[in-house]
Amino acid sequence: MFLLKPSIEVITAVRYAYLLAALRFGIQLHAIVVMSNHVHIVATDPDGRLPAFMEEANRLISRSLNAHYGRKESFWAPGSYTDQVCTSPEAALDRMVYTLTNPVKARLVPRVKQWPGWVTLPEELDGRLQTARRPDFFYREDGAAPAEVTGRFCPPPGFEHLTPEEFIDLLEERIREREAHFRKEYRGRFLGVRKVRRIRPFDCPSSREALRTERPALAPRLVSELIAWVKELRFWRRQHREASRAYRAGDHSVVFPFGTYWMKHFSPARVARAPAFT
Repeated sequence: MFLLKPSIEVITAVRYAYLLAALRFGIQLHAIVVMSNHVHIVATDPDGRLPAFMEEANRLISRSLNAHYGRKESFWAPGSYTDQVCTSPEAALDRMVYTLTNPVKARLVPRVKQWPGWVTLPEELDGRLQTARRPDFFYREDGAAPAEVTGRFCPPPGFEHLTPEEFIDLLEERIREREAHFRKEYRGRFLGVRKVRRIRPFDCPSSREALRTERPALAPRLVSELIAWVKELRFWRRQHREASRAYRAGDHSVVFPFGTYWMKHFSPARVARAPAFT
C-alpha cells in the first residue's frame, strides 16, 4: 500500500523517527528518500548498530502512522528490509545518486526537487543543523520522547579531500545527468505532483515487483571492488568461525571480528572496533 505517500503527517513522522534513531545509535546519515511505499537510505554505521537503528526507526514510523491512519495491521512487509555495503567512496556516491533520483526513475516527477515527499537535497550536506519536531498526532506531550530532535547530513567517508560545497557540486552534477537520462528515456512522460498527491494511502500498485531470489550484500562500483570485498567477506567468515569455536570451547578472551552483532550487544563477548571506513 501507499502508506508513505507524501503528506505533512508522513514527512513529520519519518523525519522525526530517522533523526531520533540516528542520534540514539550513532548513525551518520548521507541521503534519504521516502517513496510512497518504500524508503531508501545511505548511511555510515561506525559502531555496528544498523539493525538497532532500523528497528527503532521502523517501530516509531509504524506506530505513529498506524495511529494517524487508524489502523492496527503490520506496517512494514515482512522480509522487506535489505542492506548493502558500499565497497568504496565512489560506490557510496553512486548509491546517493540512485537514492535521490528514485522519484525520477519511478516516472513520478522529472526532477528530484519536485518530489513532494521527504527527500534530502544535496544542499543539505553543507553541515546545517536539521530539526524535526515530534508528531503531535501520536506522541504524548508529557511523554519520554523529546519534543524535537536535531541532526546533520554529511558526505560519506572518503570525500574528506573535498569541501562540503565541492561535494555538493559533484553530487548535483551526477543527479542532473541521471535526471536528463530518465527524461530522455521516458520522453518527458511523468505522473506529476498533482496525481502523486491524489494517490490514496490504502491503494496498491497496479503492477508487482518481481520476487528476488537473491539479496546482494555488496554494492560495488567496479568488478575489482567486488572481488576484493568477496575475499574480505570470506576472510571475515573464517575469523568468525574460529572465534566461535574458541568461545564455545571456553576461551572467553577471544575477539570476534567487527560486524559480529548479536555477540557484541547480547553477550559479554569481545568484538573488534570498527575499521576507518565502513
